[in-house]
Amino acid sequence: MPNIKKENPDFIGYEYREININNKLVDLYLDNYPNFGWQIISAEKAQPVNSKMIIKLKRNRHIANKQELTRLQRKFEAQLSQVDKLEREKTVRASATALTIGFLGSVFLAASVMLFHYNIFLSFVLGIPGLIGWILPYWVYTNIKTRRSQELSPQINKLYDLLYDTCEQAHKLLT
Repeated sequence: MPNIKKENPDFIGYEYREININNKLVDLYLDNYPNFGWQIISAEKAQPVNSKMIIKLKRNRHIANKQELTRLQRKFEAQLSQVDKLEREKTVRASATALTIGFLGSVFLAASVMLFHYNIFLSFVLGIPGLIGWILPYWVYTNIKTRRSQELSPQINKLYDLLYDTCEQAHKLLT
């Protein structure tokens, strides 16, 4: 039987993690996960069509202050999900309004086409709001998105400050 040492001082046991995230947040994850003791193994697209990324990480299982680092990591992830939610909220109302206007424009144009053989004047009258309903959504979308971005910007900046404070606390625990 070979001589086996019970303790190997060079041995490091790792825990592994794989996270699936939005492309827009990849840089934040890659920059800040090392503050929680994680090493980045790889970052790759989930699927060619998908806007998600898969990041593979590893960390020493016996890292100092592991419980506190895990708590701070969960706090970091919750803050990032709030940032992502607010970023999506910028465009949700704008998209819904623009789509509604576009749909109503389509309804007017469809009615205009159906009435063309029976009443040409009414057909033209219905065609005008239909065309406006197809042209207007772009400006409505950009206007609402810009206003919503200005409204949410202070909240998002405050969340980023909290995020970086959390990462700074975790980094202090590692060093």
